[in-house]
Amino acid sequence: MTCSDSDLRLAIERLRVGLDIRSSDTTRQELYEHWVSVEQWPLATVALPLIVGCDPEAWDRHVAKRSLSRDAARISQAMSAAFDCPAESNVDAQALNAWARREGIELPTALQAIFDFVGTVLGAPSPVDESDHANAFAAADERERLLGAALALVTKFPDQCRDPNGFFDGQRITRLIKEKGAVWFPAGPPSLNDDEIAGLLERYLT
Repeated sequence: MTCSDSDLRLAIERLRVGLDIRSSDTTRQELYEHWVSVEQWPLATVALPLIVGCDPEAWDRHVAKRSLSRDAARISQAMSAAFDCPAESNVDAQALNAWARREGIELPTALQAIFDFVGTVLGAPSPVDESDHANAFAAADERERLLGAALALVTKFPDQCRDPNGFFDGQRITRLIKEKGAVWFPAGPPSLNDDEIAGLLERYLT
């Protein structure tokens, strides 16, 4: 079964009935922070619910309650075709983000924000001379470790990552990364200083 671009977006909108995709409350934010840190998502049972804006654990109930099984099947098949894999397979979270952009699918606000965070911290690779490849690789690896550390901390220790007003704070997250750094940086601390790490995180947090 094929699905045109317009049919795809309409089916997703029907699947979103009763869901608030623009919610950025703490529960929704932590849901997406958890799943982006996992990186690989089962297509039909996790990837599809998350782009629709539903907690995967509540997906079956949502679909059954709204009689949306046909739309869910259509989107699942369209995604399987796009990623050339069975619906039971895993898909890369960032590949899913790129696919949604190509298809003109608006992602839930909290999910788009965390994807933007990933893009900001990892950044786009810059052209480098052949002699600079090793340094560029090391820098990208460090940013990836910092991102993973930040995602893990805001998921596992959210209260310690927030300022007195309840917002995630780059400086607090940075301090936690340094305190628990051996988990992500067993060979030594990151080359970036505290202000540089916090600055990277604040681009997303603000």
